[in-house]
Amino acid sequence: MKNKLFYLISAACLLSYTGTFTSCVNGVDDEYLEQKMTNSTTSSEDELPDLNGEYSMVGDYDLEMTCNGDLLEGQKVVMAVDEKNESATITFTAVETDLESVIGLIQGANLIQGMGLKYTGNCPVPGEKELTFTNVPVYRNGSTYAFKGDLVKPTYTMEYEGKIIDGKMTLNFKYELTESKLAGIWKTKANVYTGSSATMTPLWYDWNTNLTIRFGIINLPELGLNKLNMDTYTPNGLYDLLVLISPAAFNVIDVQQEITDLLQSITVLPNGSIYATYAWDSDKSNPDRWSSNMNRNIIRYYYDKENEDRIYVEINGQFLLNTIKGLVQPSPNTRGAAEDLKALGTRLIAFLKPALENGIPCEYSINDKKLSINIDGEFLLGALKLLAEVGNNEAALDFLMPLLENDPTLAPYAPNIKIFLKRLPDLLTYKEESMGGELSGECKYVKIGLHLEK
Repeated sequence: MKNKLFYLISAACLLSYTGTFTSCVNGVDDEYLEQKMTNSTTSSEDELPDLNGEYSMVGDYDLEMTCNGDLLEGQKVVMAVDEKNESATITFTAVETDLESVIGLIQGANLIQGMGLKYTGNCPVPGEKELTFTNVPVYRNGSTYAFKGDLVKPTYTMEYEGKIIDGKMTLNFKYELTESKLAGIWKTKANVYTGSSATMTPLWYDWNTNLTIRFGIINLPELGLNKLNMDTYTPNGLYDLLVLISPAAFNVIDVQQEITDLLQSITVLPNGSIYATYAWDSDKSNPDRWSSNMNRNIIRYYYDKENEDRIYVEINGQFLLNTIKGLVQPSPNTRGAAEDLKALGTRLIAFLKPALENGIPCEYSINDKKLSINIDGEFLLGALKLLAEVGNNEAALDFLMPLLENDPTLAPYAPNIKIFLKRLPDLLTYKEESMGGELSGECKYVKIGLHLEK
């Protein structure tokens, strides 16, 4: 009897459960079940968006990168995600800068194209070519995929946070250099008089030559000196040379004052950015003539790991492209360059390419809140040697001078720039005596820089 009762109760429970299950499948809840089954397949590879690829201005997908609060162009992010879009390997690097793309705007430039005027700069962190992060979690919220990460290195710290929506990546990147001794607002110094002479600031030079330079005839129509015979005047160093290039001044003091009138200060940020506060209005009585809205990512720097007195200064490749596009004007008067210009151009590019890729080497010293900074003397000497070849190559001058003459800003300086280029080989030689005598060799360095103070 007891076993029979247990059997009847068990059978009733089974029938009840079966009836309930049948009513759910065949009744109102069958839509819910179908929906659950469909949702369980939404993570399949076929239905997930493809996040793999290159995000850049020329890549598979668009990239908008903000670095330390300012837009940073010319960068590239490569994403490689797993099959469920839950984990990624992310690589930060730069796109290739192709200066040849703007050379084509110049008539006759076909002779110097194809010489390798392409380079790849650094990733968002100055001095770093590439940074790769593995096993980065990817979070999904609807159609948005988000990720973030950070890194602590001996020379810098960094963090990033990005999201991908409809094939576009928006990325906020931040970094800060560990060393901050250069950080601060450095102002151009006023001219300081000592007796009847003036301290030559803010521009200074240390040019390893004492050769007297003869300039010949200098045309300065703005000063009413249409035919100034320089054979009766002995220029004394770089400052006289700068004066002769400048149509607005004829003495050292004016040249220095022009610099302070144009450049108020240079701000060096701990995060590796450099920007200038400069005059946008020539009216010196205007107290609001100074601008400080320069993008913080146009010029960046990083410290040399082996030399504490050296930094490298990077120029943003996209900014460089845009600047060249703005300056280059096709000239109907430009003659075709000679074949030997190719060889000269190749050497010039080979010399400049490392500086474009890694930054321009610069030296600096700080003493009692005073900063002296200059381009590395040997590097600048090498650049000037190649520039001297340009200035004494007729094909190169036929190519260069129309560019200067057709630019409204540079046109007044073009005649004296040509004279400077012609005389530059003499200036790059060393002589035991400033007057007369035989050349004794080449100078060892050329330093040109600024004196600034906090």
